[in-house]
Amino acid sequence: MGVKVVASFGARGVAGFPVETTSFVDRRAELAEVRRLLSVGRLLTLTGAAGVGKTRLAVRLAERLSRAFPDGVWLVSLATLQDGALVPHAVADVLGIRDDTGGEVLDVVVEYLRERRLLLALDNCEHVLDACAALMGAILPRAAGVRVLATSRHRLNVIGEYLLEVSPLGVPVLEELARGGFAVKAFPALELFADRAATVVPGFKTTAGNLGHVVRLCHRLDGLPLAIELAAVRLRSHSLEQLVERLDDRYRLLTGGEPTALPRHRTLRAAMDWSYELSGVGVAVGVRRQLRPDCGGSGLCRGGHRACRCSRHRRRVGGQVRSGSASVTARRSGIGC
Repeated sequence: MGVKVVASFGARGVAGFPVETTSFVDRRAELAEVRRLLSVGRLLTLTGAAGVGKTRLAVRLAERLSRAFPDGVWLVSLATLQDGALVPHAVADVLGIRDDTGGEVLDVVVEYLRERRLLLALDNCEHVLDACAALMGAILPRAAGVRVLATSRHRLNVIGEYLLEVSPLGVPVLEELARGGFAVKAFPALELFADRAATVVPGFKTTAGNLGHVVRLCHRLDGLPLAIELAAVRLRSHSLEQLVERLDDRYRLLTGGEPTALPRHRTLRAAMDWSYELSGVGVAVGVRRQLRPDCGGSGLCRGGHRACRCSRHRRRVGGQVRSGSASVTARRSGIGC
């Protein structure tokens, strides 16, 4: 009777994280910044659009940080959770805590964590924000050895929370394509498409002959990793030229994600619908299709005009002007800000 722990984090020092089956492209700046922020703060939330790669970044980070946490790095996936009241139960399940004392699950989790030194990764918090914030409010003051990495479309709004926005991958603007002379490896979006395309069409490479189509495709998709990967899958049934021509109907075209992926990551429309449903005010917070003729069809806009490449909709973010390249912006949050 009482509290038992039946889970372990294994030789890798991580638990609950999927094994990566595809190569990890770029994100060096984000990885370095996450490590820095977790060294100065105890709660860091990765924010960004649907399909921008927040979970993948967290998985890669877990592998790199496992040695820094003697009691492991633990992933708690909240994507399929429908009731915020179950968030503490999800954490207890991942940690392997079994309690038959009849006490509050949250109290049992906090007591277990009190003497541990570990990293807790909460993935997909956006639909249970209040519950995650309450969890942080209980854990952080009482478990000094615990650090938390959260992924969410929105911040948790907890005192001491650091925020890092994960941006789409860098892609050259069409003017750079016209001038030529740039290195493909300098733009992660192009590298990602080539890598994923090679798994569908063995031997696929970005060449002088197809570079223009690859750049236009990645540009039209605004460097969004999910959209680029879905586009690469379509090479099974479409030529590269056909993909570019048909991107005006990208919702219908970009389907066919992996069967093991979450439903909202199997098609571009599903990802957009998820963002729209979470907004609650009829505005897609996260990624949203911007249907304005003066955007030149560049398409996937975040927070309204956030990801537009047109001059009218460029805006300042974190003191930087973002126009076609990935940026890392971090800030510290306080209550209500």
